Amino acid sequence: VPDIYQGTEFWDFSLVDPDNRRPVDYEARAQALEGKIGLERLLSEWPDGRIKQHFLSKLLDDRARHPALYAEGDYRPAVVSGSRSGHLIAFTRSHGDETLAVIVPRHWSELTSGGAVLQADSEWQDTAIKLPDGRWRDVISGREVETGTKDCPVASLFASTPFAVLRKIS
Repeated sequence: VPDIYQGTEFWDFSLVDPDNRRPVDYEARAQALEGKIGLERLLSEWPDGRIKQHFLSKLLDDRARHPALYAEGDYRPAVVSGSRSGHLIAFTRSHGDETLAVIVPRHWSELTSGGAVLQADSEWQDTAIKLPDGRWRDVISGREVETGTKDCPVASLFASTPFAVLRKIS
């Protein structure tokens, strides 16, 4: 269950109503945001929870920059093919000339052993997604991806993170 209540910017495995929260360590959260730690290091140290805060920060920043897309954009399922297509949730959201594509894995336990981070090149095999033609930038990593007439391999989209949130830039 996603949780983004104040104080749950890191991992929080309690099942507590938000009105009964514990004191928040604001200093730790501020230090984590100020520290310019690279994405690769945050991923390798994922158990400490800073990666969750990093993802939330990037996504909330994108939402603040593009409020109409998030408030009024439509949802369209994306076409996914391949042997692992049942392990993905994928959709696009569009409003005016803005488009965002979200591709996330599901049923992680069937794809990993012991909760390990997925290895994009081996786990996703022949799985691919059809995205509108153009140039896209990953909201989390900043990496750019070009799509065309062929379906885009999921492994290439998950090269930096185990999911992708792509903004169409051209």
